[in-house]
Amino acid sequence: MWQYAFTRCGLEDIVLPDKVMQIIPYTFMDCKSLRQVCCGSGIKKIYAHSFKGGDSLTDIQCGPDVYVDPDFKV
Repeated sequence: MWQYAFTRCGLEDIVLPDKVMQIIPYTFMDCKSLRQVCCGSGIKKIYAHSFKGGDSLTDIQCGPDVYVDPDFKV
């Protein structure tokens, strides 16, 4: 995914396709309405600040082998 690809979008829920391999910093920055993210089987890494400012985010579903950056914060 591109950095800032969905910045300030109005999405509430998103299902990422299996071919997406990582969520890089600021991809979903300031998505105030985003509540739920369902990652496809291709996701291997979620970087810090990927969802920065996503105040409504309550659920990220992904596989057990996904590396989540230790500095990850919403």
